[in-house]
Amino acid sequence: MQLRKLLLPGLLSVTLLSGCSLFNSEEDVVKMSPLPTVENQFTPSTSWSTSVGGGIGEFYSNLHPAFADGVVYAADRKGTVKALNSGDGKEVWSVNLAEKDGWFSRAPALLSGGVTVSGGHVYIGSEKAKVYALNTSDGTVAWEASVAGEAISRPVVSDGMVLIHTTNGQLQALNEADGAVKWTVNLDMPALSLRGESAPATAYGAAIVGGDKRSRQRGADAAGPDDLAAAYLYRDRSDGNRPS
Repeated sequence: MQLRKLLLPGLLSVTLLSGCSLFNSEEDVVKMSPLPTVENQFTPSTSWSTSVGGGIGEFYSNLHPAFADGVVYAADRKGTVKALNSGDGKEVWSVNLAEKDGWFSRAPALLSGGVTVSGGHVYIGSEKAKVYALNTSDGTVAWEASVAGEAISRPVVSDGMVLIHTTNGQLQALNEADGAVKWTVNLDMPALSLRGESAPATAYGAAIVGGDKRSRQRGADAAGPDDLAAAYLYRDRSDGNRPS
C-alpha cells in the first residue's frame, strides 16, 4: 500500500507531461519552407593569387584590400604594404612600415585598420595609435600621424579630412594634406566593451559614428565637433526610441 502511494503521483505526473508534449508539439504548428533551388549562372575561376607578407595570423583585424585605377592595395599586420596590378597580380611597389629595432631586427607596425585609397594616398591605421598616408605612385610615406588610440577601423576620407575612430572612443579628424589633428571628440564608452570600433560614415557634410554605450548613433558637422552633442541620429537599438 505504501509503495502504491509513492508510485501513483509519479505516474500521474509522467502521463500529464506526455499529454502536454503531444498537444504542444511544434512540428504540428511550424512548417519549414523548402530551400529554393539555386542554379549557378557562371562558374568563377581564379585569375591570379599572391601573398602579402604574413597576413594577420590569429589576430583580430579590419585589414582588407582596396582597389583604385586598376591597382589593388593590400597590407599585412607586421607592416608590409603592396600595390598589385589588378590584371595579372604583378607587384607595382612594396614597402615595409615596420620600424627598425636594433641593428638587424624590426618591430612590427601592427597595421590593423584599412586599406583606404583616396586622392593619391593609401591610408592605414595601426594598433600603435598611428595613421600612415602613402603615395599611391610609389608607396613612399607622405605623412605619419599619432592619434588618440588604436586605429583598427577603416580611415574615412571626406572634405579634406581623414576621420579616425579609435578603440578608446575618440573620433578624430586629420588634415588630408599633412596629418595634423583638426579636431577630436571624446565619445561615450562603457566600462566593458568588445574590441572593435565602426568606421564613421559621412553624408551632407556630417560625420556619423556608432557608439558602444546604449548603441547610439551620433552625428557631427564634419568641419568640427560642435554639433556632436546634439545627437543628430540618436536611437536606442533595442526599441528604436530616443533614450531618456
